[in-house]
This record gives sequence, C-alpha cells and structure tokens, in this order.
Amino acid sequence: MPLLRPLRDYNEKDVINLYTFSGQTSVSQIIPKGTLVKIVGDGWRSDADATELLGSYGDFSVNNVQAQRYGVPAKVTFCGATLTDYPIGFTLFDVRELDENTIPLKYNPRKAAELEACISGQAVPIVTKGVFLYSGLTGAFGAGAPIYAAAGGNITAFPTIVSGVVQNPVVGNALGVSGSDQFTLIRLSL
Repeated sequence: MPLLRPLRDYNEKDVINLYTFSGQTSVSQIIPKGTLVKIVGDGWRSDADATELLGSYGDFSVNNVQAQRYGVPAKVTFCGATLTDYPIGFTLFDVRELDENTIPLKYNPRKAAELEACISGQAVPIVTKGVFLYSGLTGAFGAGAPIYAAAGGNITAFPTIVSGVVQNPVVGNALGVSGSDQFTLIRLSL
C-alpha cells in the first residue's frame, strides 16, 4: 500500500484539481495518498456541467429542507500495469468517507482538511511531478533506476516484460535505495 511522508518537493502548478476518485467500494475503505491514478472515460470536458448532483447530504429527510451535495463529474481510478493505462499522477490526499471514530467526514469538512482527506465526489489533488518520500515501492533497485506503474495504483521497480518489451509505463526514478523503514526518495515525472 502506498504511503507519502511529509518530505515533498513539488510545484503547485503541477497539481490537477479537476477529478474525483471513482472506484471506492466500501465506506470504511481508505484510498491512501500516493495512489497512482488514470483518467476514467472521457475525462474532463469543457462543454460538460462543472458540477454533478451527488444526492442528499444525509440519510434522513426533513420537510421543506433540501441539502444536496455537489461534486465534480470528471473521474480517475487506480492505474494498472499495462501500456494502455496512462497514469496522470498520484493523489496527494487520502480518499475516505469516515474519520478515525467512524463519523462521516461529509458532516465535518474541517476534520477532513486536518486529515488531508477528500470524500467521494470532491476533487482530489493529483500531482504530476516532483520529489517525494514514498513507501510501498516493490522490488530491488539501485539509485537512479526507473520506476514503473504497477497494478492497483502502486509503483514498482520491476517492469513486466513480454517478448522483450516493457509493458509498464515509466513514472519516474528512484533517487536512492530504500532505508530500513522501507521509504524511498522518488522523482515523479509524468
């Protein structure tokens, strides 16, 4: 499972805030920051409505009261390990519905901001390049070695090779080897 540490060096101009995460299957599931993502369907369109109606804010109804939630229609999901999966970057925030006390974050946006989390329907920040301290890089590698997209939004140092052709998209380089804590400094360059 990927994990980003606070050691990060990126430009805010390399962050895309136009997509929401699509693919969360359980309310209790957390999509961690550092998950490599790809665009779903047609992606963002200039002629599409900028918001999408997500439904009621709560599970109860009160007469003469409306509390609708709006989100963004363009979506991303886990990037895979094939050349037809085009990674656009990885998430800077977790995607989650509940806080540590199983209280829905949609009722407490301040708490969501403190957790660096987005809830379903909200735009999740996606970074396209920079230097990050990353955990979850699989495989043995040397400093400067290329890193590749792996299944489930992960990153690996082992490419999948079929008939002498690398099947995984290259997403950057390892700037060192993993330490005893399994964290690696990587350069994302998409």
